[in-house]
Amino acid sequence: DVMNRYAGAPQGQVAEGWVKGMEMCAHMLAWGMLQPSQGGATVRAADTLTAYYEALPNEAGVMEPVHFDASGSHVQTAGGGTSTEGLTYDWDFGDGTTGTGKDPYHRYAAEGTYQSKLTVTNTANGQTATMEVPIVVQAVPAIPLPIPALVAPETDEDGTFDIGYSVGDTPSNLQGWQILEASDYKRLLADDAEGPIETKWTPSEPTHADIEPWQASDSDTEKFRGNVSSSGERSYWTGVATENFKPGVIQQGESILTLKEPLQVPQEAGSALSYNSLFLNESDDRGMVQVAEAKDGDLNWETVDLMGGQNDTCNPSDPANTLLKELAPRGADLTNYAGKRIFVRFVYQTGETNPAASQPCGWYIDDVEIAGGTFKPVDRSNQIADVGQFFEGTYTVRGRQKGLYAYRVRGLYPPGGEYEGPASNIRVVDVTKGANPPAPPGGDPPRTDPPQPPRVETCPFAPKFRTAKATRRGRGLAFDFSTLTGQPARIDVFQASRGTRVFRARRVARFAGRTRSFAWNGRSRRRLTNGFYFARFMTGTAEDHDIRRVTLQRSKGRFRIVRPHYRRSTCGVLRTFKLSSPAFGGRNRKRLGVAY
Repeated sequence: DVMNRYAGAPQGQVAEGWVKGMEMCAHMLAWGMLQPSQGGATVRAADTLTAYYEALPNEAGVMEPVHFDASGSHVQTAGGGTSTEGLTYDWDFGDGTTGTGKDPYHRYAAEGTYQSKLTVTNTANGQTATMEVPIVVQAVPAIPLPIPALVAPETDEDGTFDIGYSVGDTPSNLQGWQILEASDYKRLLADDAEGPIETKWTPSEPTHADIEPWQASDSDTEKFRGNVSSSGERSYWTGVATENFKPGVIQQGESILTLKEPLQVPQEAGSALSYNSLFLNESDDRGMVQVAEAKDGDLNWETVDLMGGQNDTCNPSDPANTLLKELAPRGADLTNYAGKRIFVRFVYQTGETNPAASQPCGWYIDDVEIAGGTFKPVDRSNQIADVGQFFEGTYTVRGRQKGLYAYRVRGLYPPGGEYEGPASNIRVVDVTKGANPPAPPGGDPPRTDPPQPPRVETCPFAPKFRTAKATRRGRGLAFDFSTLTGQPARIDVFQASRGTRVFRARRVARFAGRTRSFAWNGRSRRRLTNGFYFARFMTGTAEDHDIRRVTLQRSKGRFRIVRPHYRRSTCGVLRTFKLSSPAFGGRNRKRLGVAY
């Protein structure tokens, strides 16, 4: 029971992590038993052929690659060893497709259980051996894909406007974006947390004295992260105040925020709840969004979004991963509640153990919205810009008539971009005038405004830096920059490789709100090693910014400036050109991406 709690499983349930751990041990034992050098091996007659393979993950998501590895197959030699010379490998993946080779990858297009089979042939004597393994394919990827974030103007006059979107920590196989639009969108609830919390919500009295009730994030209660919001001046927060944090003391309880009045969900398909969230707590703490149909008697609450399960607290020793995290968009599908009146509540629960020594941050929520509409795909975009640790893109909506239009986007993943990732938050654009309607058949053309000059597309990459460069100074760097707008700049330093191992860029230093040049001593809370790095200069807003990069190499404990891997965006014929990383290949054979 104690070990089960460490894995974060609710009371009375078996932790999935322990199940997977036992599966891994079983696979390792099976592999070891086939090796004569291991204590459990059985020496067989010479020339005996054994077929053996692993298929991982054996519980995969639809279109998630499954790696079939037959390197454990072998022929017993006369000297008691094994050999793989002269072996061929034929695969039946169980879904009507076949393959060859020692370690192929295969993707399953639909959920279900598939009986895979390997046939190994010894070409020296024609002997064959077989083995079968069932593969369970789930309807969603076993590793959740990140949720994109969408930005759009609140109003537009002529029906032609840009929407922008981005996704962080995404797999490098993102293929593009699917644009979704709803013209029958109805907003049922929109709460930006700027008014009194009691206007629309009822905070409960927490069941433990050390837990604070839901309240405005700028209240007098001392919070480890202070006042954090995604828009406006504040959000809603609950958790344990800094003064009440007691390491080693059980503070189990819950705090609930319930919508005061029920909402009528429209009958149209596509109803959804969206909000921004920051949840940094211990592994046995939970954040739940629950929905219940409004009716007489006890309400039957259903959890539609769940957070928790890992130690992700406010850790002063790891500020880049915890203290600097911001609210991120989340959402839940309410299609099952179409046509029903519902209540919504946010439930914060603290567990019965203290698996982390750091202060839990609590739970912040902002921009809660419940709305409905029929979202339909209107187009796709392959524009993907790699901005440090996230991918972003833009899409131009054209020719919309007067009215309200709601938008969401999905990331598209291989093969060929057929797999759709989770949808983003919803943004609504109010087109106040709209494009001129077409002339009716056989009738006079509609009245139009006087001819307007042609629409001039403004350059989306207008420079905002006058200069931005880095030079070596001792064991660190000097960052020399100035902006054309007077806005502050943020400089981030990312590491892309360590020795001969290449990985997705990870931030090792951040300097925000800088208005003048400064020097960095090269020290970080992360231990810096030799390898390739880059410094990113950024100024402006999320929708309109200028980004510059300086590529670096660290050797013998000192940085030097090397040839750039990323060209500044311009409004010329070739607007953007970049490499995905300043390093590629290496011992882990990291691929190089080229985008333009």
